Amino acid sequence: MAEHFTDYSEFILQAQSRCIRYKPKQQSGLPLVSICIPVRNAAQTIERAIESILDQSYPAIELVVVDGGSSDGTLETLMGFEKIDILYTGSDKNAEEAINRAICLSTGNLFCIVGADDWITRDHISHCVSRLIEAKADLVIPALAMVTENVTDFLALDKLKSTVMYEMPVLPGIGWVATRKLFETVGLFNTSIKVASDFDFLLRAVRAGSTIDYEPNIYYHHTTGGNSMVSPIRTLFDTRRVVISNGGHVIVANAYFLKWVAKLFIRLALQKLVPARVYGFIVRHASRRRSTSSTS
Repeated sequence: MAEHFTDYSEFILQAQSRCIRYKPKQQSGLPLVSICIPVRNAAQTIERAIESILDQSYPAIELVVVDGGSSDGTLETLMGFEKIDILYTGSDKNAEEAINRAICLSTGNLFCIVGADDWITRDHISHCVSRLIEAKADLVIPALAMVTENVTDFLALDKLKSTVMYEMPVLPGIGWVATRKLFETVGLFNTSIKVASDFDFLLRAVRAGSTIDYEPNIYYHHTTGGNSMVSPIRTLFDTRRVVISNGGHVIVANAYFLKWVAKLFIRLALQKLVPARVYGFIVRHASRRRSTSSTS
């Protein structure tokens, strides 16, 4: 079960009391966007993530950071940013719980989640908010830029696939802008799902009849190496579980699961048989083809 705001009333009060800094922004003429960063031991990258948020062209932003008990100097770095409006530190069960805590502590009508290893470009929020208002959407998803060392692959879709129920799309799991109403309708992130919780949230939004739009002109910069990259088998099992729990047909879900398992084994075989440089070219070429294809 995914937690709802009503389940978190006591939790919110406890979290507020443990905040190192709690200065929520006041609503102004523009919709207030609460940008939430869950972080634990990201001393080398957190400054870049925060600076990309503080550099946004959109003026109505509330920055919320939830530190999961860092021990590498991350908290000291955070303390140096006076423009962090809400700063919490304490233990979290996982990243999903940290995200839920950040959302509950925030006060904006709109939300955006940015990873501690990631960053957004200057007009990210401005473009996504404009798109959300124009499309009267509940959720706007940007395109994805996958960053591996010094190589960045820009992956954009023509449109969201109709097979989204059975295939995790090539989209950022975070970096999108959503309304508070959407979270109140479908609930927060499911803390029992370790890898595909973002996909689960997307499917719950789809099932609830929410309006989801896509902004192909803005890229969310995601640094590879997270759970979905390190644990591909776990990702496939969690994706299958999420699909079935959200109403997907078991037989179809199993068919897609077996297809992706086969692709995974082929990829592992290529890694052993093909030179690294050639393998990298094949993967990037395949990713671009997959990201620009669409199924009506």
